[in-house]
Amino acid sequence: KYIRHQTNRGLAAALNSGFHRTRGKYLTWTSDDNMYAAEAIESMIGFLKKRGADMVYTDYYLITPRNHVLRCVLNQRPKYLKIANCIGFCFLYRRSVYEKVGDYNEAVKFKYVEDFDYWLRIKSRFKVEKLERCFYFARIHPGSLSYKYSWKTYQRTMLLNLFSR
Repeated sequence: KYIRHQTNRGLAAALNSGFHRTRGKYLTWTSDDNMYAAEAIESMIGFLKKRGADMVYTDYYLITPRNHVLRCVLNQRPKYLKIANCIGFCFLYRRSVYEKVGDYNEAVKFKYVEDFDYWLRIKSRFKVEKLERCFYFARIHPGSLSYKYSWKTYQRTMLLNLFSR
């Protein structure tokens, strides 16, 4: 199903609108210029079940606009989430997590760090684990948010938002 806001209300609002209409047992999302590996979703669900975790995330490949793999980015373990967004692009969590944590924060001050805020809220209440596999292809190009907003800017914005709560 296609859902569209009349005006651009930002990523958090788009995610919230979409998740309000979901019915599945597991939730994730991706950008239209990135791709999951064919076995990613099935493997993450199996990992959640086997480990009794509530959220799982994986490593990811950086790719060029023409699908050339540059490298596999190895994310840090969940314990590092306190100091940096180590979740990356490939993740999946149980519906029960979403039902308890609620919506992504749509406040303007969380622009570009909506996911980091959400992961921190999840980690404070649920079991988060890393599956050590590259299951995602994240495209880097001048139009992507990952390219436009450097890691340093991203982290600085998140820290400022955390301390202004």
